[in-house]
Amino acid sequence: MFDRVTVRMYEMGFGDCFLVTFWKEKIGKSVLFDCGSLSRTKAEISKVAADVVASCMGDDGKPRGVPTGALPAWPEREPDP
Repeated sequence: MFDRVTVRMYEMGFGDCFLVTFWKEKIGKSVLFDCGSLSRTKAEISKVAADVVASCMGDDGKPRGVPTGALPAWPEREPDP
């Protein structure tokens, strides 16, 4: 069972974004719900994305709750226009 749950809500205009983190002691596991918008610029969404990433990092600068080597190697691709 979890000790607590935190919810961060980002107002994205037409569309919202929720980062829900389930905590057990000092270990948090996060789930991102519905991050997108039809009325925000790419730069505005990038600011929200950067905050979501920062919120999922531990004090050591690594993702919380992920064992070393568990992250997949993402293929390189061109950014969306």
